[in-house]
Amino acid sequence: MQLPSFDRRLALEITGVLIVKCALLWLAWNAWFAHPAAKDMNMPTDMVRQQILGVAASSPALRTPGETPK
Repeated sequence: MQLPSFDRRLALEITGVLIVKCALLWLAWNAWFAHPAAKDMNMPTDMVRQQILGVAASSPALRTPGETPK
C-alpha cells in the first residue's frame, strides 16, 4: 500500500527529527555525563548513598509507624 505524498513527507520529517534528537542526546551525555571531571575522582558508595537518600548508610531498616525499636 502506497502512502500519500503528504503522509510520506510527514513520516520522513518525524524520522529525521528523531534521529537528530537522539544524536544530540548522545552528544550531550557523552560530553557531560560519560566521564568524571577528574581522573582520580572516586567516591565511596556509602557516602554517595548517604548524600542522595539523606540517611546514614548503616541505619536500621525502616520501621512502620508506631513500632518501637528493639
